Amino acid sequence: MLFRSNDALIATSHLSVYLQRLQDLKLVERRLPAATPPAKRRTSRLGRYHLADPYFRFYFRFIAPFHEYLPFDTEQVLERIRHDLRGFVGGTAFEDLARQWVTQQGKAGTLPLRPGIVGAHWSRKVQIDVVAVDWEARQLLLGECKWGDGNVDRSVVRDLIEGKGELLRKELPDGEAWRFHYALFTRAGLTPAAAAELAKYDGLHVDLARLDGELV
Repeated sequence: MLFRSNDALIATSHLSVYLQRLQDLKLVERRLPAATPPAKRRTSRLGRYHLADPYFRFYFRFIAPFHEYLPFDTEQVLERIRHDLRGFVGGTAFEDLARQWVTQQGKAGTLPLRPGIVGAHWSRKVQIDVVAVDWEARQLLLGECKWGDGNVDRSVVRDLIEGKGELLRKELPDGEAWRFHYALFTRAGLTPAAAAELAKYDGLHVDLARLDGELV
C-alpha cells in the first residue's frame, strides 16, 4: 500500500522530519534497491519507506481503510481479510522471512557468496523479491518467493533466471563479469520439471518446512 504526504495531511516540506522520527522509533524503515552500488546508496533517490512492524502493516492494510464500517458491518471487513490475506502474507511476511534466511545463512557461511547487502530489488524494468549482493566478489543471489498452495512450475524458474536475472545484469556496472546464483522460496514445493531446471543452475529450493526449521 502506497501513502503520499497528502494522505497524512502533511506538507511535503515537513515530511522528512516525521519520517526521521518514525525511523528513530523503529516503526518505519527506508529501503533501497539491493543492487544499488555502494557509492550511490547515500545519494540515491530510489528509497522506499516501509512499515517495519507487522502489526501496523496488518492494521493499515485491513483495518484502517474500513474503520467506519466495523461497528455496523464486521462481516464485510472479515470477508475482505479472508480474500486478501494470502496475498498480503506472501508479499510481506514470507518475503521478509526469506530475506532473513538468506542473511542468516550468509553469516553462517553456507551460501556460495558472502553477502554484504540483502534485500529486494526494483527498477523500471525488473522487480526481484530477494537479492543478496557480494560486491567484492561480484556475485549475487536472486530469489523468487511463491506463497501459493500448488507446486511452482518450470516457467517460474525460467523467468527468474532468463528473464529477471538478465534484466538485472544489464543494470549492473560491468554486468557480464558478475556471477549469479538462484533460489526459490515456496510455500509448497516445485514440480519435477521446475526442480530439474533449478538443479541445472545449482539453485537452492527452500520450502516452508525448511524455512521454519532453519530460521532461528
